[in-house]
Amino acid sequence: MSCQSEERWGGVSMIRAACILRAGFRTPRWAVCLSGCLLALVTAVAWAIPAPQDMATRGAVWLRLPDGGHVQAWSLGTDVRIRITGPLAQVEVVQRFRNPGSDWGEGMYVFPLPADAAVTRFRLRVGQREIEGRLLPRKEARARYEAGRNTGRRTALLEQGRPNVFSVALANLGPGEEITAVLSYQQRIALRDGTYSLRFPLVVAPRYLPPAAAATATDTVRSLPPYSTRAGEVPGMEVAPANPVRIEVDLDAGIAVTGIDSAYHAVTVEPVARHRHRVILADEAVPAHRDFLLRWRPVLGPRPEPAVFRERVGDETYTLLVLYPPDLSAAGQQVPPRDLVFVVDTSGSMAGKSLEQAQAALVMALERLGPEARFNVIAFNDVVTTLFPDVRPVSTTTLARALAFIGGLKAEGGTDMRPALAYALATQSPPQRLRQVVFITDGAVGNEAELFGVIRQRLGRARLFPVGIGSAPNGYFMRRAAVIGRGTPTFIGDRSEVRDKVAALLARLSQPAFVDIAVHGTGAGTGILPRPVPDLYRGEVITLTLREDAQSGGVTERLNIEGRFGETAWSKEVSLTSARAAQGIRLAWARARLASLMSRYHEAGEPDERQRLRREIVAFSLRHGIMSRFTSFVAVDVTPARAGAVLKTGGVPALLPQGWTGTGVGLPQTATASRLHLVLGLSLALLALMLHVLRPGRCGGAP
Repeated sequence: MSCQSEERWGGVSMIRAACILRAGFRTPRWAVCLSGCLLALVTAVAWAIPAPQDMATRGAVWLRLPDGGHVQAWSLGTDVRIRITGPLAQVEVVQRFRNPGSDWGEGMYVFPLPADAAVTRFRLRVGQREIEGRLLPRKEARARYEAGRNTGRRTALLEQGRPNVFSVALANLGPGEEITAVLSYQQRIALRDGTYSLRFPLVVAPRYLPPAAAATATDTVRSLPPYSTRAGEVPGMEVAPANPVRIEVDLDAGIAVTGIDSAYHAVTVEPVARHRHRVILADEAVPAHRDFLLRWRPVLGPRPEPAVFRERVGDETYTLLVLYPPDLSAAGQQVPPRDLVFVVDTSGSMAGKSLEQAQAALVMALERLGPEARFNVIAFNDVVTTLFPDVRPVSTTTLARALAFIGGLKAEGGTDMRPALAYALATQSPPQRLRQVVFITDGAVGNEAELFGVIRQRLGRARLFPVGIGSAPNGYFMRRAAVIGRGTPTFIGDRSEVRDKVAALLARLSQPAFVDIAVHGTGAGTGILPRPVPDLYRGEVITLTLREDAQSGGVTERLNIEGRFGETAWSKEVSLTSARAAQGIRLAWARARLASLMSRYHEAGEPDERQRLRREIVAFSLRHGIMSRFTSFVAVDVTPARAGAVLKTGGVPALLPQGWTGTGVGLPQTATASRLHLVLGLSLALLALMLHVLRPGRCGGAP
């Protein structure tokens, strides 16, 4: 067969390519064949056996044995029970593990929680026995876990790797045995655009670390699992469980509510009592590949009264105040002149539905711009691409260029947010114009602290509005960036939500915000949080927490809240004497205080100051019983269970977020380069084989 006869599909065949290469390169056949086979063999081994560092820092998802083999992953089932009382949610997460192998095992499971979760309890259930966990400094907890593991005791360790990523390590689970880990936490529920929503994250989305940040990242920053591209599959492994999750919600809002539904899961809503409902999944269980979002709307009068809750613990009084703003429509305010900068993430993790949602959101936002606005569009992945050097007035020409720019966006590369944030905030608008930066991303980054620093340094008078795209956005980054950026976060989990949520966001942006908010009250002192009070936008509420000590001035009876919107001053006096007794207010204040301390820790430049703040955080965490990055829960059984048998390391698989593609993010990260090298090596081996079988003269010359 001649080279010419191989051109069957209008292209150059593999044999013709081999002919060309042989004509241009005189490398011996045996050398090409040997190098290709060796490269394929080495990369295949590297792919199949993750490095020890990867097992330690990325969740130990593969069940690797000391001899280099693998066993089936541990099964996992999760039950989530949520009790909502007014503005607070008490959540219990029950994780069930089973060792299906014939060896004693140690495993780890990496999972998400809300970034504002106040984790207050952790325990193990072994048969009919319950082992209560202790909150200790992180190093001490790890030492106790290792001591229990090495002496054959059943033991578990709950650690926080990131503000919204946690891990449970379990040791000494016998063949066929089952064990249950139970953790409890509390969180506040926000009202936005007249709707309360509670998001329970079900998947840890992959995170991108820029090379400079990856070089200095700690294990807690890197601590993420490899991923499966579809339910029941783990790359490089046999079929593994799909992480079934069951969810039950007891909703007692304290007032009449309507419109109870779940955005992304079918649910059944059952009335239980006045203002109380039971919500369960319509399906018995769902895979852990997209977040659960429950929504409900309070039935409010034309002038809703403030909601005040109090809890007394010893000599201390804790108050939670939910304040509704006045009706902005009565203010007669016109849309102020604005400069809107739209920044969109086009990295590989946005491939598929996420980018489609982002494009739809951008198009709709541009179509709704008024003549008072100027705008620009910035796209980023590894590099930053801009529509204009800076904002331009709205016109037929500029909008046409923008729509063409948006339509040509493609998802590829890494999520390097820093240059994009710096560019968007580099220019300050004139005092008479509002500069509003809308940042559209899934937040799949690992260098959040660095990005928060950029926002603090460059924000100026601008405001930042993060828009979380996809089935599992990085809620911690979205909410914290909004707090620092004096804006509000928006989450879009489905293309069908784009119109309503973008319309609500633009409505907020077009109205003057309540700014320069100050709170005064006798006895409040420095115990009021958050401080400073953030800006307030239409359809939202102010939620404040206070801590007071009866021995140092008594309990505050009234608060005076002042602020302005546009040029109009506004004030409100709130009586606290009619506060409803409630549990969990102390934890709500303590969690806000802990977040404030962590923010100061990340901002501290001097090592001595960081060490001082770290000691303060540990002491505060232990005093209030709330887990932090520097404290962990450990539970150790008193009776040894394993004696003499070898302990084998294992883990639990995680699923990619729904709508993500493995090719878009190149997962697992440690295997991406290896897979490429493997394909290259096999290609070289195949090419060498064809060169070997080609007889002299087939390519038009001697070998």
